[in-house]
Amino acid sequence: MRTARISIALCSLAITSVGHAEEPADAKVYSGPEGLEVAVVHASGKAFVRVLHSGSELDGKAFAATADENGDSANFHIQLHGRDYNLLYARHGHWEVSLPKHRDSVKVTWDEKHTQALKPIEIIQLNQKQTADGSLAALAKFDRAGESAIADRTLAASAQEFNTACGGKVPVKMIWTGVSDEVLMHYSLVSYCGEVLSELGKLCASDVGKAAVQASVKAVNCQIAPALALTIDKSGTLTFGFSTESSNLADYAKDALASQLGPSAPPGASPFSDPSLKGQMFVEKTVVCADTKNHYVVLAPDDSRGHRIFSGDGKTLTGAALPGKFLPSEDFLDPRFVNRTANSNFRGYDMRIHGSVEVVKDKCQVRCGERVVELAQVDAATRKTILANAKIAEPFNREPYSMARDERGNYYYVDHGTSQELEKNFRLFVGPKGNLKLQKMTNVVSDSEGEIFSTKTGSLRFIFSAGQKTETVWIEKKARTSLIQVQVKDNLPLIYNELGVYSGQRLGTPCDDL
Repeated sequence: MRTARISIALCSLAITSVGHAEEPADAKVYSGPEGLEVAVVHASGKAFVRVLHSGSELDGKAFAATADENGDSANFHIQLHGRDYNLLYARHGHWEVSLPKHRDSVKVTWDEKHTQALKPIEIIQLNQKQTADGSLAALAKFDRAGESAIADRTLAASAQEFNTACGGKVPVKMIWTGVSDEVLMHYSLVSYCGEVLSELGKLCASDVGKAAVQASVKAVNCQIAPALALTIDKSGTLTFGFSTESSNLADYAKDALASQLGPSAPPGASPFSDPSLKGQMFVEKTVVCADTKNHYVVLAPDDSRGHRIFSGDGKTLTGAALPGKFLPSEDFLDPRFVNRTANSNFRGYDMRIHGSVEVVKDKCQVRCGERVVELAQVDAATRKTILANAKIAEPFNREPYSMARDERGNYYYVDHGTSQELEKNFRLFVGPKGNLKLQKMTNVVSDSEGEIFSTKTGSLRFIFSAGQKTETVWIEKKARTSLIQVQVKDNLPLIYNELGVYSGQRLGTPCDDL
């Protein structure tokens, strides 16, 4: 851009406009870099602004501006191509000029020399002349052809990015028919169209997605429509319709493209056996590793968490429970294996009892406690076969709830279901370490005063005070045994390894087999 200089001069003069008597006028000239001049004249309650040496279409024009001045702040607005345009403004006494096709405004300062040399009457007369010959009206009028041409050039850049990503030369066009001047002035319609182009480009980051786009999309048309709509006709023309009120365009385009660029998913199909484009891309992004004993570990993409871990013998794959929300999705809880060197309090989680799956080049490294097992990635054909045929199972659906013990070393352990449907499904185990027995539950009471787990042999009671457990007792045939409350989260290895409650139980983690 050519830097300009703006000059504004202030003086009290007597001027004579054409056909009028002498009237007082104030004038200022502001100067900017490299010769830019902006002159401001106040006369007869009006403000006139002239721009020189800006390198823009405003040069040599004397505009009648709408002035809004308040202390050391001011705004001078003109009409430019159908829009209100703030040409010159001041903020806390600092002046700046906005120029068409320039990203940044230009700072200007008052120029005493140019102010003294300014002839205000010439600016007023120039405004009258340009008003009469229509040159100001031409600048004020909305330039539909120019606006749509600029939009088309912007769209062409987005189209080039899409074609580069997808390796094609697909023509992209914005249909301007039906688009009013008002809409064209106030909405960036090509940005709406850019959403579908962006989603097409994302599909082409996948080999499966790229093949689908190249086979099915031969042209892209974007247009105003009553509501969001995406169709691909037999000729391969993708038509993306939207209104100015449309929202979540990217999500809509992503789902619509996935559903139309491939077969439909049969009802109840697992993600691994889904023949749709979404399913094929899911399988393509899934990592499958195995050892020589048919132990498989799977790291599958997950929209909400990043990944989901599965493991098993290939015929059945069990999904590991998701780790805490602040942990990487490649981690999993397995208190049976302890890594004593790990962080005991990482974002509130004890990492000593977490395992992990890490993909390193063409291998999976599975950590169970302090032991790391390496498995090799299978080839694409084997991956597809394993995932398509494996039965998907959910992980073990119970977890510790509370625990206590007496002074003789007898434990009283309660677990419950992990799902919303089973969270009130409690079990009570009683006995010494390694030999706890499941009790037949007859009743469960849980309220603000405490919890009672009743069995045929006795009842375990937790008494609350001010919301905290203050007393734990086992009552059997009217005999009361005071118990010591044992914190569950600090004793998970004990629970899973020593109590005997979960001996031989598969938890649904890779460490079940490794």
